Amino acid sequence: MNNSMLELSRQAMHLPRSERFALAKRLLDVDDSSDDSKIEALWHSEILNRAQAVEEGVAQGCSYDETLRKVDAALNR
Repeated sequence: MNNSMLELSRQAMHLPRSERFALAKRLLDVDDSSDDSKIEALWHSEILNRAQAVEEGVAQGCSYDETLRKVDAALNR
């Protein structure tokens, strides 16, 4: 990932949760070539369920940097 992408990602992580979700949805919508509203509804529901689980303490979130470290470790980088 280049430096401008890293900086953009860090800035996005400081947005309020609702704005991060809106940004993520917008980015996914731009890249989505399908027109299947049922799949979109299922993803939307999944995102809300995961956010609620974190807010209720049932699941724990982790920072963007920690997520990148886990991905790098899984990919043996």
